Amino acid sequence: MAAGPAKKDGKTSHLLWPLYAATFLIRFSFSLMIMVFPLYLHHLDRVLYGFVWAASPAAELVTVIFMGAFIDRYGRKIVLNYGLLIGTVMMFCIALTRDPLVIGVFNAFHGISAGMILSSSLALLADYAPKDSRGAEMGTFDGANLSGWGAGFLMGGFINERLASDLELGFVLAGVVGAAGLAYVYLSVKEPSREEFTIKQLDARHILSVFKRRSVILLTMPWLMMYIMIGGGLAFAGLEGQEQDIPAWIVGAGMAGLCVMLLSTQRFFGRLSDRHGRMPLMLTGVGGILGLVVLGAIVYLRGWPASLEAVTGNLLVWGPVLGLAGLFAFMAFAFAPAALASLGDVARKRQHGVTMSVYSMVISAGMMIGTPSSGAVLNAGGLPAMLGFFGACVGLMLVFVIIRRHDIRRRPETEREGDEE
Repeated sequence: MAAGPAKKDGKTSHLLWPLYAATFLIRFSFSLMIMVFPLYLHHLDRVLYGFVWAASPAAELVTVIFMGAFIDRYGRKIVLNYGLLIGTVMMFCIALTRDPLVIGVFNAFHGISAGMILSSSLALLADYAPKDSRGAEMGTFDGANLSGWGAGFLMGGFINERLASDLELGFVLAGVVGAAGLAYVYLSVKEPSREEFTIKQLDARHILSVFKRRSVILLTMPWLMMYIMIGGGLAFAGLEGQEQDIPAWIVGAGMAGLCVMLLSTQRFFGRLSDRHGRMPLMLTGVGGILGLVVLGAIVYLRGWPASLEAVTGNLLVWGPVLGLAGLFAFMAFAFAPAALASLGDVARKRQHGVTMSVYSMVISAGMMIGTPSSGAVLNAGGLPAMLGFFGACVGLMLVFVIIRRHDIRRRPETEREGDEE
C-alpha cells in the first residue's frame, strides 16, 4: 500500500531509513566492482580500458532521462526494483569473462541500472523530505551512499591484494550484496501516493520543461565537473597507485577513509544548510576541493613519502600537510548535501523523476568524459597533468556556483521555487 508524503521528521525518518540502508548495500556492491575492475582488465592499455569502463556512464547518460520520465508517470519503486535486478545480474555476468567487448556490453547495462537506481532513490527522497529538514535528509542519503562506496573500496582493495588470482570472486560478492539490496528494497521501501507525485500523461514537453529551467542547469553543472574528476580518480587510482608503488590495500583504505569521513559529516552539513542556507555551504565545499587539488600538487612536487615511518619520523613537515589535508577535506564535504538539497528545493513535485535524472545524466556524462580523458592526460603528462586537469574542473565548478549565487541575490524567490508549486 502506498504511503502518503511525510509531514514530520519522525515519520520522514521511519520511511527513509530503509532507503538509506538499501543505498548502502547497493553502493557497496558497485564500488567493490569498480575497485576490482582495473586489475581484472590489467591487460588493456589505459585508453581502451577507459572506454570499456566508460560504457557504464555512457549508457546511463543516454537512457536515464527517459527513466526519469517513466518515474514521473508510473512511480518510483518499479524503476528502483528493476534497476537493482539488472545491476545484480550484470555483476554475475562480468565474472564469467575478460573479453573487453563483452564486458563493455555488460557494463553498459550496469550503467542503465545505476541511473534507474539513483534517479528513483532521489525522487523518493525528494517526495518524502520536508523542506525544513531536506538538507539533513539529503546529507544522510549521501552519507549512506558514500559509506557504501567506502566499504566497497576497502573490500575491493583486500580482494586485489589477497585474491589477485581469483578476481572473479569480487564480482560474485558484488552480485550477492546487490541481490541482498534488491530483496531489502522490495520488502521495506514504501512509495508515496502515486496520484500526488505522478503525471497523467507523458510527452516531450514534460522533459524539455526541466531542461529549460536555469536553476536546474546551474545546480547540476558543478556535478558534471566533480564527476569528471571522480571518474578519472576511480578509474585510474588503482593503476596509478601501482606505478607510484602504493599497495592496493592502501589505495582502497584511503578511499574508504574519505568515505567514512563523509558519512560522519554529511547530515551535520545538511542541517547547517537547512539553518543557514545552501549557498554558503556550497561555496565552502568548492573551496575545500580546490585546496585538496593544490595541496596534492605541492605534495607531488616534493615527493610522496616512501612509508608510514617516513611520515611519523618527520612530523614537522608532514604534520602540517596532514592537517591541511584534513581541513580541506572537511570543507569539501560541505558541498554534496547542500547541493543536493538545493536541487530538491527547485524540483517541482511532479517533475522529481526527470529533475533527479538530469542530475544522474550529468554525473554520468562526467564519468564518461572523465575516464578516457584522464587516461589520455595521464599518458601525455602523468600525474602532474592530471592535477592540472582537476584544477581546471574545480575552477569551472566555482564559476557555476557563483552564477547561481548571483541569481538568488537578484531573485530570492528562485532559491526554493519547487516548494512554492
